[in-house]
Amino acid sequence: MSTQLTKRQTEILEITTRIISQEGVQVFTMKQVAVELGISEPAIYKHFPNKVAILSVLLDQFHEKIEDLAATHLSPNMNGDIVGFFTHVIETLAEKPALSAVIFSEEIFRSEPELANKVKAIMSMVEGHLVRYLKTQLHYLPNAPVEHVSWMFLGSVRLLVTRWRLADFGFDLRRNAQELLKTISNLTFCNRRKV
Repeated sequence: MSTQLTKRQTEILEITTRIISQEGVQVFTMKQVAVELGISEPAIYKHFPNKVAILSVLLDQFHEKIEDLAATHLSPNMNGDIVGFFTHVIETLAEKPALSAVIFSEEIFRSEPELANKVKAIMSMVEGHLVRYLKTQLHYLPNAPVEHVSWMFLGSVRLLVTRWRLADFGFDLRRNAQELLKTISNLTFCNRRKV
């Protein structure tokens, strides 16, 4: 999945994330990126054929990072840590708020199947890691399907990030996420008994 980017492509991605953070993904254009870089609009197309290609690379980078985090924190063989996993995901989004706009923007995916498929792949990958991890942890809750528990974590984090975006990033996402994750973990794992 990882491809080597040129210096100019990296600059384009950085400018794109800044534009999206400030103005939203729906209004982001190749022309804006060219103006920010101080080059002509046709010159941008030497590096990326269109804005979907730019967003695609951003999603690929996010996928790769989250997959590494999931392999590290949600591996049953490595004494996984679900709170640690989501803490790192939140940290990634807090450092680059534009990623949340790209990942959670249903509007752009309705008309761009390539982007929709990438987001679905990220969601499936994370859910798969969560389900495998939770199967090793929730043996004491036989009536709680692990898929539903994974949705509690995923849905809650998504709702929190969406509220953060709608508040123009005006509250401490990290602190709120820690409180939320602690609450969900307490609810999920409070009945854990030694077998």
